Amino acid sequence: MAAIRERDGITLPGTNGSEATRPTDMLRGDFFRKDTGPAVWEVRAGCIGRGHAGKTALFRALAEGPVGDFFPSGLHVDVADPKEVAQLIREAEETQRILQASGLPPTQEASQIRYYLYDGDQQRVVYKMREVIGQVLTHTLPNSSPDQQARYDEYLKTLVNTHVLWAVIPCPPPNPSPRDRRRYTNDLRITSAYLREALRLRTLEQPAAVALVLTKIDVLFKDSEEARSALTDDVLRRSLGPLVQLMHQSSHVAEAVIVPVTAFGFDNAVLREPGLERAGAPPEAPDDPYGAEPI
Repeated sequence: MAAIRERDGITLPGTNGSEATRPTDMLRGDFFRKDTGPAVWEVRAGCIGRGHAGKTALFRALAEGPVGDFFPSGLHVDVADPKEVAQLIREAEETQRILQASGLPPTQEASQIRYYLYDGDQQRVVYKMREVIGQVLTHTLPNSSPDQQARYDEYLKTLVNTHVLWAVIPCPPPNPSPRDRRRYTNDLRITSAYLREALRLRTLEQPAAVALVLTKIDVLFKDSEEARSALTDDVLRRSLGPLVQLMHQSSHVAEAVIVPVTAFGFDNAVLREPGLERAGAPPEAPDDPYGAEPI
């Protein structure tokens, strides 16, 4: 995990094992707090990432990992009520079934993700993130239909009043072809454009925290040790150069971090045979700059 920026007395985690330190004043200005009822801090997050970037798999893995688990402090993360727990369990089983048949289908409807940090039976923090329909990023053009333009406008509204922005970029496959390299260049460019716009239109005075999330690293490395050895801070900064440069230059960014992740874990994914259609996805257009991507 590579720290990009330090500002306003906040020290980000680096590779030396040191822990992040944050001034106590941060809690007074960073999060919205209810005026009545129990003290529940609200953290709003926005996500930027094209279709097939691995966002859905990452969110599903989050729902089966930290969510429902207890931390050493005794705090735990979960959804709001038992009915939602039952729903998460069913969705996890359905995800397993779909993954064994094909890649996860693209997100068609953006749902709200809402998790709570509990102290015993008391809700202390609510974390909100709205899923993103990746096709909005790559399929909305200046001459797109009014309906598509409206979806674009609605999506941008979900980004400008957030505390945290996730920018999700898929890792290129091993031994990338010229097409793979061009796709990765396009990924950096489209993600940078949306992240820049989200920061430019920001409505909160408080600067944002940004996570640059590099997904699908299990396609390049056999285990976490090999990944850590290869993905040094310098390598990560160079690989995500345009995004890193934006983080350094924007006055709307307080802190940023690069987080390489794999949703499935190493040695758990298999490459689908070429030519098989992805579940729930339309056939690839021959002129799609993101087409023919390994799944």
